Amino acid sequence: MEEPSFLTSYRRTKNEAPPYFVNRLPIQCRYEYQMPRDVLQKELRKSLELIQRMAISDSLSSHTGCVNTLDWHEDGRHLLSGSDDHSLIIWDTIQQGAAAPFTIKTEHQGNIFSAKFLHQPDAFVSASGDGLVIRAQLAEGLVQQRPFKCHTGTTYRVLPLVDDAASFISCSEDSTVRLFDVRQEYSNCKERPGCPHSLLVNMEKAVSAMALNPARPFDLAIGCSDSTITLYDRRKMDKALNRIRLQTVKNMPRRITSLQYDRRGSQLLANVLAEKIQLLDLRVGQQLEMGTAKKLQDAKELLPSDAMPIKRLRLRGDWSDTGKRRV
Repeated sequence: MEEPSFLTSYRRTKNEAPPYFVNRLPIQCRYEYQMPRDVLQKELRKSLELIQRMAISDSLSSHTGCVNTLDWHEDGRHLLSGSDDHSLIIWDTIQQGAAAPFTIKTEHQGNIFSAKFLHQPDAFVSASGDGLVIRAQLAEGLVQQRPFKCHTGTTYRVLPLVDDAASFISCSEDSTVRLFDVRQEYSNCKERPGCPHSLLVNMEKAVSAMALNPARPFDLAIGCSDSTITLYDRRKMDKALNRIRLQTVKNMPRRITSLQYDRRGSQLLANVLAEKIQLLDLRVGQQLEMGTAKKLQDAKELLPSDAMPIKRLRLRGDWSDTGKRRV
């Protein structure tokens, strides 16, 4: 096979190199190229030859309902999944035969839309259609679940804070974005809609997407049901840094279902329900592209090294992502 063009300028030796991990997949190189590991990972992700050689290695089957969320652990080995069956599963993707998946029957009474590993040992958080947010931790083979009953509508996203391992953020159909610190006590805010204990901001409209800036962790992007993205500094939530309204067909308000910063924090990808993916340049507040994968090809280089294609959130009554023409 002809050598990939991006490697031709690098010297190689006869010694076989150790596996490199690209999007957490071990890639065994035939030669040891004099190339920094991060550069090699970036180039391999853009390699058409590599993509064409990829095939399904394993299929993980245990859930009994639609799987709505996936999250990789920092070790690149364990995978967390959440489903309509109200359960969470931790998969060992390396030793699947030797280690059965660990299933957690949660207290959720609605579909689990978001689940994330926390930056604490054996801890994770999940959110569901019943508005419940649960922080769980494994201890000696048992699962300790702590529910947070503050949202009054479907909770769509949870985000762990990189700068504070004991805290995480959630957003909901009830228009609120909330900050939880597991070191604090919270009352049942459902009985008091104006409860300020966990409230970070009230957007006055449904909030279905969030993203934290990897370059500036205090920067928070919030996507709402009226096609707007609002940027905040989490330390000063009383005033927005910027507010951007996305262009949509016939200028109709559409729900923003996913947001993703680039690694530099200067650009933002937004997925809009029943619309095209949009790329925003936050330095000038300009909408760069609407559209196809070809137009957004350059944007792939801007995604973090562990970013996969942005997942789509399927809401109740929305079946546009099913069937032969699904994306």
